[in-house]
Amino acid sequence: MSWFISTSITANSSGAQVAEYRFKAFGEVRYTNGTQKTKYTFTGQYSNVTDFGLLFYNARWYDPALGRFTQADTSVPKPWRPIGWDRFGYVANNPIRFKDPTGNKSRELDSPDNCQEIPYTLAALIIQLSERFGVSLTDKNWTYNTALAVYLAVEQADTTFRHRFHTPSKEGELFTGIFGPQTFKLITTEGFGGWWNNGVVELWGDFPYELVEHELGHIFDTMLGDIPGDELDQGIFAQNGEFVTGKRRGFYDRGELGFKITVRQKHSTSTPYYYTQLHPRIWEPSGNTNDEEFADMFMNFLNGTFTDDIMVLPVLTG
Repeated sequence: MSWFISTSITANSSGAQVAEYRFKAFGEVRYTNGTQKTKYTFTGQYSNVTDFGLLFYNARWYDPALGRFTQADTSVPKPWRPIGWDRFGYVANNPIRFKDPTGNKSRELDSPDNCQEIPYTLAALIIQLSERFGVSLTDKNWTYNTALAVYLAVEQADTTFRHRFHTPSKEGELFTGIFGPQTFKLITTEGFGGWWNNGVVELWGDFPYELVEHELGHIFDTMLGDIPGDELDQGIFAQNGEFVTGKRRGFYDRGELGFKITVRQKHSTSTPYYYTQLHPRIWEPSGNTNDEEFADMFMNFLNGTFTDDIMVLPVLTG
């Protein structure tokens, strides 16, 4: 339970108990005895509750009295779940099962991955990305949030492949085995975008982790000789003949049978797109290329927004 990973008891140098705190499920203090000697309390987060009622979760502030964050999440975690769209919600309203060490992503309390917490500083993120995943961040433009976006994407890719192939490998081993060493470069903090250029993932602006996953899709496609992207030229159809994704009628399109979530494209009130679509079709006057389509498909695969059953269906000529 969440209070099992909170600071509940402090002791002096002799081992004698000097203070005890107990918490409700969402972090309110329900019992105190003595004076706590640390400010790191509920789930190990820094507490300003006695000052102004909030806990600091690194990316944003949390109000234990409300059981909600005071700022919206920068992305929509697991967008295929309705509760994910509550961007102020805390751990999917289930603190008995989840915790949120960074304020950006909840984690299973009993997951083996919890032995590797998300680092809380930029320097620690850079070190963990290098040591665990073989990922190097170059240049000095990196901020904690941009480095965290890379970390979350790389971790998601590694976790997805380990779970998909039921591989009992340590965290990071499968990612490095598939992708090998990778270099990420933050060109500028202005704008928004990214591309894979001569073996280096170049990013700019305040990008979400989905963009990094999109670029990993390009790398994965290239490593397989562009075969996955080329297959989309034929169009992917379900066994009943219904269109899934790929090219049809001379243009690339995306069917709702494959992609789970649809909303409206931010750049146009009339063009439908999928939530995790980092390369909208309207960006290409003549329609998307197959590699861009596959990169978005790969990103949706990592996030669970591309139907699993479709992945194993045969590719049929459209």
